[in-house]
Amino acid sequence: MTISAASSVDTVAPPALAVRLLRAGTLGVAVFSAAMVVTDVPNRFFARLLLGDSTSWATAGATGDYVGFVLAVAGALTIGWMVLLWWMVSGPVAHGSAGAWAAVVLSVATWFVVDSTASVLRGFPANAAVNVAIVVVCFVPGLWLARPRTRGLYRGGRATQTS
Repeated sequence: MTISAASSVDTVAPPALAVRLLRAGTLGVAVFSAAMVVTDVPNRFFARLLLGDSTSWATAGATGDYVGFVLAVAGALTIGWMVLLWWMVSGPVAHGSAGAWAAVVLSVATWFVVDSTASVLRGFPANAAVNVAIVVVCFVPGLWLARPRTRGLYRGGRATQTS
């Protein structure tokens, strides 16, 4: 079953600033994630943030190699996610798609809740604090400005159900 409007709803494209902010946020996260894949500088940042020491992690032999591998895989997954978000923001969200905007918001919110909760429960609240900074700086302003708007609620039409 789908819901359709009896008359068309004019969606309004978000301000160009919203799209630029979201692109900058996704690009920033992707660049940091790429650095996780090709260098250990971000990994040392996480070691210092989460463990309080970046030197013992780097010299931990096989354990350090494995942690570096896991962080590189996490970086690669995050790059893939940012590519998808960039595409969604540059295309459907930029054209006023409420569904695309909701998908981006749900994606970021799901990551934030799951990652931050796991961080706190496993004893690493500093990672949750970093997540707050990422969301506030990279996503909240652009998503707020890009929120869906219409030019008139159904212009006198009404929503109808179709099977």
